[in-house]
Amino acid sequence: MLQDLSKTLFIILLLLIIGKQNIQAQNDSIANITKDSLDRENLIFDSNLVALDSIPPELIDTNAQVNKNALEFKVDYSADDSMIYDLETKEIFLFGNASVKYNNIDLSAAKINYNAENFSVNAEGIPDSVGKMIFTPVFKDGDQQFDASSMKYNFKSKKGYIKDVKTAVAEGHLFGKTVKTAADNKVIYIRDGEYCPCEDPEAHTRFIISKLKVIKDDKIVTGPGYLTIWKVPTPIAFPFGFFPNTTKQQSGILIPQYGDGGDRGFFLVNGGFYQPLGTFADTKFTGDIYTRGSWALGNQTRYKKIYRFDGNFSLNYNVQKLNDPDFPDFAELSNFFVRWNHNQDPK
Repeated sequence: MLQDLSKTLFIILLLLIIGKQNIQAQNDSIANITKDSLDRENLIFDSNLVALDSIPPELIDTNAQVNKNALEFKVDYSADDSMIYDLETKEIFLFGNASVKYNNIDLSAAKINYNAENFSVNAEGIPDSVGKMIFTPVFKDGDQQFDASSMKYNFKSKKGYIKDVKTAVAEGHLFGKTVKTAADNKVIYIRDGEYCPCEDPEAHTRFIISKLKVIKDDKIVTGPGYLTIWKVPTPIAFPFGFFPNTTKQQSGILIPQYGDGGDRGFFLVNGGFYQPLGTFADTKFTGDIYTRGSWALGNQTRYKKIYRFDGNFSLNYNVQKLNDPDFPDFAELSNFFVRWNHNQDPK
């Protein structure tokens, strides 16, 4: 009886030992499976990182990456002919009616090279059959536009370098061989520039100026310059200059107009100074001069009160010398005029 009980206890103890080893083996197996699964997940994750580098740049939003140097807005680009991607240098080459847009900035040209690493663009035109450059860069920033033969610009620093630029300013046009932009395109530095004080950019009255600083919606500050008419230099020169560059009322110099006055000779007329007088009035002082001795001085003041009245008051004194003094038909006349025109609004 005792012997049978001993055998039974031995069998039970043996079963317990075997069961414990099986449980330990199962735990080890589970641990190995979990470890293998984690390794495979890590392997898949690493593969995704590698695959991300092979995705074309148009599918990658570089601005969404966690990068303290990332741009504030997304860069969009397009081209009609072709787009070539250099994944090593992160450069994108656009050909045929190429365009790059960033916030309010829109740059278009025949060819554009965009570097997604340092956020810079390089744009230029292409020569036609006779060698003339066509589809040259056009840079727009809000209401400001630059036409150039070539351009480099950085979206991060907001600085640009432009060659052979043409841009419109208040009541005139600016031309320059080399141009640099700064302060978010609100300040422009121009070397070897020309200023045309006319609405028509093809007008033949130009100021040739060695260097200019253009402050948007404020003024234009220049270095030494001189006036040319039909590309012929005149004696009118200045060591420096200030020109208004705003659509608001502002006092400033009135640029004279050039022409042929017949028997009075060639002339410069309507040159002088303009001065606003508050919200409802302004005045200007002008002068005329002719090569045969005629001259004139004048003043015109305008005023207007909406729905009340408007009018103008003018003074003018002129001396006219007709023909040459050595000829018998020579004549000299002096005139003085005072005019006042006042209108009451019928409303």
